[in-house]
Amino acid sequence: MNLAVISPSYINSLRRANFAQDSLESLRAAGGRWFPHIVVDDRPRTQAQIAAAASRIYQGPNITFIQRFSHGSISALLDALREARKQGADLLFIHLDDCVYVPELGSLLEHARDAFEKDEELVAVRLSDYPILSKDCTPELGNRTRIDVGENLVSFDRVHLQPTRHKDYTLWWAYFDDKMADGEYWPIAMWQAVYRAEFLERLLTHEPVAKLGSLGQVELYYKTNWRSASLAGKLAYINMQFAGLEMHRNRNWRELIRYSNEAVR
Repeated sequence: MNLAVISPSYINSLRRANFAQDSLESLRAAGGRWFPHIVVDDRPRTQAQIAAAASRIYQGPNITFIQRFSHGSISALLDALREARKQGADLLFIHLDDCVYVPELGSLLEHARDAFEKDEELVAVRLSDYPILSKDCTPELGNRTRIDVGENLVSFDRVHLQPTRHKDYTLWWAYFDDKMADGEYWPIAMWQAVYRAEFLERLLTHEPVAKLGSLGQVELYYKTNWRSASLAGKLAYINMQFAGLEMHRNRNWRELIRYSNEAVR
């Protein structure tokens, strides 16, 4: 299967430009250099110098850069998705321009691609966020802090994952169910996740979602309307490991990404 990276971009300040540059360098260093990368940039209507920042940052032989005036991050991600599908992508990794990555990213993406090839019911693989990395994790336990690990079960909140073990990794998975959003867990994430392309397109074009403006609102919609969304398929993690974190939401991100990230096999 063919995997592509897709990014909605909106750089309206020097701070955002610095985040985007650092984030892209982190993506490339951690294993995202060789995947096709489609960026849809919402150009600010003022500040000509800032408006040109994205086109300077997103350069490279694997990058397709599309610039337009602002229509919101949902629309930008959907445009990037559709361009990626035109280029032959079956799987899509969402990269936001304020994320930072750890070296495990490259192997996690490759294992995710292999898992999608082997399991037609798999629609989403999560690579960060609660429960595997958050402010509530401890440096010593890291990705294991908030999960209960049994011989053939990983549990947190109302989520119970079972293993499919392969030679080089373990896929921990569960079918979407009605109780999945009842606790702290947000089942749908619009960052650091790999989606089957047609499933992500359905998420973004669902009629109530299409009327929203931001990716954060997409996550909130599915969290608060989980039962009525009636999603089908498998959600999974690779080894219960994290690939990175958002920088601007976590001032101590340098500390967090050094937390223990031991594979759960």
